[in-house]
Amino acid sequence: MKKLKCSDSKQLLPREPTADTIEEKITRASEAKNEEDRDGLYLEAALMLAKEGKYVRAREVAGRADNLDKRAVVLTYINRQEAEELIKQGELLRASRVIERIEDPEIRVEAVVSFAKTGRKKEPDLTRTVLEDTRKTLEKDAGSAAQSRAYLWLASSYAVFDPVLSFELMNSAVKFANKTKDFTALSSEMRLVHLSRKSDIAIPIGTSKGDFLPGFKLLGRRDFWQAVSIAEQFESQLLRGLSIVAIAEPILTDK
Repeated sequence: MKKLKCSDSKQLLPREPTADTIEEKITRASEAKNEEDRDGLYLEAALMLAKEGKYVRAREVAGRADNLDKRAVVLTYINRQEAEELIKQGELLRASRVIERIEDPEIRVEAVVSFAKTGRKKEPDLTRTVLEDTRKTLEKDAGSAAQSRAYLWLASSYAVFDPVLSFELMNSAVKFANKTKDFTALSSEMRLVHLSRKSDIAIPIGTSKGDFLPGFKLLGRRDFWQAVSIAEQFESQLLRGLSIVAIAEPILTDK
């Protein structure tokens, strides 16, 4: 089974696609009588188009799939890939528009953090706007562990971009996390989404590398006791303990 890695566009397919094989898949999909087979062919073709950098058409073809969950996974994958490519090329305004399309909260914040690393010096105003828009989007719907992790990671990224605001956001993020009943792990559980029974492609989800503890470490360097007071608000003993350890680490290391 071929697994796809969102961070590497070269891993999209088991072989190099050609325009003919893409069109052939789309034709076969339009003629398929079985819904799962049809969706699988459309989604495979969409990924092949994305690998060739044809993102607009890739989204259009993916949109033909009827399975909403699989379609959402593939569209997230495509948008994340395009955003990364645009960030690397320095096309930050275009990248910001693509990031807005990403619905998965953890994947979106992963893209935003990547954006901020590049944009905080080149386009500080645009970077601030992207960070703020993402924060507002996350705050609209409290309750999921994925959103809580994403919010904490976003707040952590502010520790580099705007330390003063990061204290405020981290405080809000901790309160946000406390509202989530199933927030018991630092990372989501990875699982594979198979495009169809006949496809040899499976997309891994739950692979975000988000980590908010470095943010607490940076905030601890700036104001130790304020950072500790925020960490102590975690209702989860695990999250509270890990955060306090992260805050204390620089002090222990210096000694």
